[in-house]
Amino acid sequence: LVIKSGSMLPTLNINDVIVIKREKEYKLGDIITYKDENNFFITHRISRIENDDFFTKGDNNNCEDINSILKDNIKGKVILIIRSEILNFIISIISLIIIIFILKKGKKNEKNN
Repeated sequence: LVIKSGSMLPTLNINDVIVIKREKEYKLGDIITYKDENNFFITHRISRIENDDFFTKGDNNNCEDINSILKDNIKGKVILIIRSEILNFIISIISLIIIIFILKKGKKNEKNN
């Protein structure tokens, strides 16, 4: 998933990519992704657990999210964060390799004609 808001700054930056994994159990402090009542994916940290209700809060937010979350609505726990800067660097390298490949192939085709 791609982070689209600053609610989890500085832990998660806008355009960071996260990988989530469904777990059997979630604990206080876990960063989870769940679907809200509008069917949007929200990624926040578990701030409180009461019975079967999970309460979350963005690290950059002043208060907890309004609604609690049931375990069935949790899509997974964040297990990997790929920083947007690293992703942009990787995309730049791949783009450069593709351009070099196209240019070399073009020169090879010119020699054959």
